[in-house]
Amino acid sequence: MATTARAKVTSKGQITLPKAIRDALGLDESSTVEFTLTDGGAVMKPAGGGFLARYGTVKPLDRPEDWAKIRADTARAVGKRAVERGR
Repeated sequence: MATTARAKVTSKGQITLPKAIRDALGLDESSTVEFTLTDGGAVMKPAGGGFLARYGTVKPLDRPEDWAKIRADTARAVGKRAVERGR
């Protein structure tokens, strides 16, 4: 089933994607899209969702991180898991 919708280009070169298109592609406010030029126009699709696509979307709880505490917590958790498994 094809979904067709129109959007007007603003003086700044921006468009608002119609809701039907956003819904059909599963796009939200943090989505990235990719455009490919073809002979007859352009194709837009959701950009790949790999790790680098989400760079900067998760903010750390504290800054700077206390790496000594993180290492100690990790070592404690690994040790506890080893004891629970009888190793």
